[in-house]
Amino acid sequence: MEILRRELIYLWYYFSVQLEQIFIWWVLGMMIGSAISVFAKDAIHRTFQSLQKKRIGSLGIVAASALGIASPVCMVLFPLPPLFPVEV
Repeated sequence: MEILRRELIYLWYYFSVQLEQIFIWWVLGMMIGSAISVFAKDAIHRTFQSLQKKRIGSLGIVAASALGIASPVCMVLFPLPPLFPVEV
């Protein structure tokens, strides 16, 4: 029973630390996403409608691949600062 208790404490600590680290970014992301969906919805919709009428072909696949590659690369090159910096 002691092992189970220690594991539960470990899991509680692990998840509470994770929540402390991401909570502000999670709320910020929801707020930005909501603002974009409310205020830029029409512009985004018009942009995709205009792209739908064009025949991009292979160039569209290349552009989508480049955006897919750039997204994680940007996260590595420009990482977010830690929310709670640890001093050594």
